[in-house]
Amino acid sequence: MAWLSSSPITRLQCRRTQAGAGWASCPMTTERGGQSLGTTGFIAVEFDTYNNDFDPSKTYDHIGIDINSVMDSVNTTSLPSFSLNGSMTATVTFDNTTRMLVAQLEFDDDKRNLRPVQVSWRLTDQLNTLLPPQVAVRFSAATGNGVELHQIRSWSFNSSLAPPHKGHDMKAALIGGSIGGAVALVVVVWCVLSCFKWRMSSTSHDFVTRAGGPRQFEYRDLAAATDNFSGERVIGRGAFGVVYRGTLITRGSSSGVPSRDLCESLSEPSNSKGSDSEVAVKKILNEPRGGNLDFFAEMNTISAAKHKNLVKLKGWCCRGKSRNMLSFLCWCCRKEDDELFLVYELVPNGNLHYHLCESEQLIAWTTRYQIIKDIGSALIYLHHDCAPYILHRDIKPSNILLDSNFNAKLADFGLSRIGNQDNATLLTAAIGTEGYIDPECRKMGKVKFYPSSDVYSFGIVLLDIVCTGKSREQVWELYIKGKVVEAADGRLHGSDDLDKRQMKRVAILGLWCSLRDSSMRPTVRKAMEVLERDEPLPDLNNLANTSVPSAQQDTYTTSSDQHALMSDGS
Repeated sequence: MAWLSSSPITRLQCRRTQAGAGWASCPMTTERGGQSLGTTGFIAVEFDTYNNDFDPSKTYDHIGIDINSVMDSVNTTSLPSFSLNGSMTATVTFDNTTRMLVAQLEFDDDKRNLRPVQVSWRLTDQLNTLLPPQVAVRFSAATGNGVELHQIRSWSFNSSLAPPHKGHDMKAALIGGSIGGAVALVVVVWCVLSCFKWRMSSTSHDFVTRAGGPRQFEYRDLAAATDNFSGERVIGRGAFGVVYRGTLITRGSSSGVPSRDLCESLSEPSNSKGSDSEVAVKKILNEPRGGNLDFFAEMNTISAAKHKNLVKLKGWCCRGKSRNMLSFLCWCCRKEDDELFLVYELVPNGNLHYHLCESEQLIAWTTRYQIIKDIGSALIYLHHDCAPYILHRDIKPSNILLDSNFNAKLADFGLSRIGNQDNATLLTAAIGTEGYIDPECRKMGKVKFYPSSDVYSFGIVLLDIVCTGKSREQVWELYIKGKVVEAADGRLHGSDDLDKRQMKRVAILGLWCSLRDSSMRPTVRKAMEVLERDEPLPDLNNLANTSVPSAQQDTYTTSSDQHALMSDGS
């Protein structure tokens, strides 16, 4: 007799009385070796009481597992002869996960004292490759030439799904919880940082007002003053911004009421009606180093510097871009893209570079000498009278503006930095204009700027004013020969107001201020005292080895960087 099942447990209670071929349970018929079972594919457990030629042992009784053939059992367990007699209970178990089939037989007649026996086999293939999707559980028996009685008193069939792997689920839950917790923590930290960044961005403007800095203009007022920043209003361009000439409306507006900040900015007395309404509006193109907050902090200090020879900063404007949830959460990859504007007084007579190199009208020597004193006065104020001191770092003719009376005003603090009073140095990036930057600052990365760095630029400007069109090297060679007077601007020769001694002293002062070794340069205050008090100048011949410039710094007279806050030179 044979049995088949893919379920966990099947229990059979059977009784056999006389010897015969045996009994079995199976699903379907086979063509070879299973004719008597009438199946085409089966897995069976046989309980055999007859020893055929194909049986593996000489004993009469055995149990075995058959796959598609009763003539070739995959595994058998031999029993004592005539032991398959009486009342017995068979249990067949199949585990689909391990593919293990186990059949166990217990003898219910205690008088025989037979121990339970079992036979097992691990299927080499998945069950669904051996049997079709639908099968039938059946019993089959044969007696052969003998006579036997097979009786099934009861049987049961149970099937259940495999229990879940609690350990695996717990591990997955632990991993999922850890990942979810980490993500939640990152989101919370990100939101806190976003709030902090948002607050810093929104309060940077208030910082200027609280610190008593320059006034804030409305963007609409500046746009109206410059014809919406028309190209026809451009009066200067540079590496850091574009300068527009603007006419602010002092009376009335589209609503009939002028801007409060605008009125306050123009409330100072004026010599001529409407003159205060003329301004120069500089639109910052490059993001300030250190971000907007550093820019506003520095602007506060610079705006507090008030001197007649410094271009006055009237105010500023910050046009913030739209703020939304995306920009709130993506602050790390968003640059501070606010538009910054600086509003200066308009100096109407152009810059010094224009009048020295481009204008057909010659600047008289007395005017040039007064310009030198004006520039020196402004630098003395920045270096010695301001606390902390201020370095300009970009002193050149195009940043020296002239009013209608040719009074000079130092402009464009785009590169200026606040100094350190403790060590009188400033650690910052090397930047400036070619030909005017201190040779000791010609380095990549962070370098130390000293007040002597501005002194070098001041010295080159002095040579520009006296010796327009000649390089420092040419002036130095004439000085060595004792012919420094010949270095003067050729257009000045024959001029009635030319003071050759005065011109010579300015040229030598320019060479002294622009010595390569910064320790040998005078301070601005010392240089102006020597010039104005007619004090003796040092003999520079002994400094020839240190003061002769390299090929990289012998050009200083031309500068096309027209980013001063000036008019069109009219």
